[in-house]
Amino acid sequence: MTRRHPDIAIEWSPQTVDVYDGSVRHRAADLSAFRGKAALLALGRRSVFFRTTRLPNVAREAMRPILALKLGDLFPIPSSEIAFDYLLTEDVNESGRLVVVCAAPADTLRKAQEALRAAGIEPVRSVPVAFGSASLVAQGSAAVIEEAVEGYGIDIVEAGTVRYSRVVPLNSNVAAEACRTSTAAGLPCGDLVAAGGAVFPESDRNVPDSSLSSLLRHIPQLDLRLAEEVAKERGDRQRRQVRQAGLFLLASVVLAIFAFNDYDTAAGKAKSEIAQQTRFVTQAEKTRKEAEARAAELAKLQETLNKSFAPAQTPADIISAATALAPKGLWLGGFAVERGKAVQIRGTATRSAAVSEYVNALEDSPRFRNAKLQFSNDAEVAEKPVIQFSIEAFPVGNLPIAQTGVARTAAKK
Repeated sequence: MTRRHPDIAIEWSPQTVDVYDGSVRHRAADLSAFRGKAALLALGRRSVFFRTTRLPNVAREAMRPILALKLGDLFPIPSSEIAFDYLLTEDVNESGRLVVVCAAPADTLRKAQEALRAAGIEPVRSVPVAFGSASLVAQGSAAVIEEAVEGYGIDIVEAGTVRYSRVVPLNSNVAAEACRTSTAAGLPCGDLVAAGGAVFPESDRNVPDSSLSSLLRHIPQLDLRLAEEVAKERGDRQRRQVRQAGLFLLASVVLAIFAFNDYDTAAGKAKSEIAQQTRFVTQAEKTRKEAEARAAELAKLQETLNKSFAPAQTPADIISAATALAPKGLWLGGFAVERGKAVQIRGTATRSAAVSEYVNALEDSPRFRNAKLQFSNDAEVAEKPVIQFSIEAFPVGNLPIAQTGVARTAAKK
């Protein structure tokens, strides 16, 4: 939650209340005159304790739980009754980082905040009024002294940070008390700066601004807060984190649902497309197989036609091959060759065995198949017994013409 920028700075102490409105300091002011304003609550010096300690050099928020355990050793009141905060310095060594811790009794802070709220003023931040002195010292170390209701306020500033603060009576030796305060802070005595229009013979320089007016222009990164406020803010932060986590979870679920719906729709479309492509591929494969089968049928038909119209064995080849197979004692007398039909072979033999040998030779030849003896008759030629026969054999196509020997010449009757 963003805080309002304070309109006024209020220095509060049990004795009196001063208000700085950005131009004028109103002493012993009536708070009701500033109703509706946002205020920087500056606690008086007698209401705040200052201590320095070294903590592990870690992130600022990581120091808070460590420091909470040490409060009982640093301050003279129980840690449960303290409102505290701290500033980090640039002083870092092997023991850790030097931290300036300031604390106020929780009851004092609570009464101051209640008084402001009762007057209609919103306290947006609570700080020690002494912290306004830090911006009054340009550089180095110095003791800033100004007149307050309780006496003289002495703030020890080192390297831009208030290290220690106390109030001394108005009749005190200011220079001696300033040096004593520096010693209490563990620092050497430095320059004396008279602030808020105060004049001291011992001062090294004077500045017109007071610590209260300086606070409104240079608000320190510090806030004294009550334990219940810290607990409430922590609870609110945790609830916001839980609520944000819930919203993130809900958003993630919604996005997941939308993503799943998109995926499911896309998956359905892809599945439908795959099924369609599968059907297309299946149909194309079926068409390819049918085309291949048809092509095979046409190839066979073409082969048949080729054999029919352009046989591998011409009539001359058939006669030559059949003549070459004739055994001794057998003469071929005639051939009947027709396309697509078996060859009719007629002849004469001097013995029956020669006819059988010839039929077997035709059957065993790669040039013929289905060789059959159709008839075999006894006869006489020149008063010598002979056998006249007729054989049928089918010529085999698509074979190269064999190189045959000298064909026998058919005998003439």
